[in-house]
Amino acid sequence: PRLLSGEEEAWASAMGALGAFPGAQGVVADLGGGSLELVSIADNDCREASSLRLGTLRLPALRAEGPEAFESAVHEQLASVGWAAAHTGPMYMVGGTWRALAAYAMRYIDYPLTDPHGFMMSREDAGDLVKTLAKTDIETIRANPRIASSRVESLPDAGQLLHVLLKHYEPQRVVISAWGLREGLMMGRIDPYQLS
Repeated sequence: PRLLSGEEEAWASAMGALGAFPGAQGVVADLGGGSLELVSIADNDCREASSLRLGTLRLPALRAEGPEAFESAVHEQLASVGWAAAHTGPMYMVGGTWRALAAYAMRYIDYPLTDPHGFMMSREDAGDLVKTLAKTDIETIRANPRIASSRVESLPDAGQLLHVLLKHYEPQRVVISAWGLREGLMMGRIDPYQLS
């Protein structure tokens, strides 16, 4: 085995999202522990890809500096991905923390289904969700049976990251994809059996 580069991880995640949503056009945002991968998708293919140091394990240190410093630091990294602002359409959210955020939203609006795959929110509804989450204490989040205990602590940070993403890129809507890196490795351009 070998470690994937940030760009390879981004492409594989985007291919997974395309497998789940054939013909999708927009930007894939894969949030992991160490990084946030952004990939433009159109015509059933990946275009540009970038990996940013904005994973859930890095966000607490940024937030410790205060909300203005957090937003400024995130905007600075996003500014290095100039191509993403040019891509209209949805933002496809990949990763366990985004799915947990969707589970929080689904419970909040009394959504009838429990699987977050395919769940979508308008930019405005996602913005309202982030504001509500920011006012919610951790124990209330922890009481939500749809959210894995391993994701509870990272939800407020992820919510603030989403807040900045919404402001920076203004996607039409956000769409949750349960398909990502694993599925992309099996169907994408990166063959896990030929990596060397």
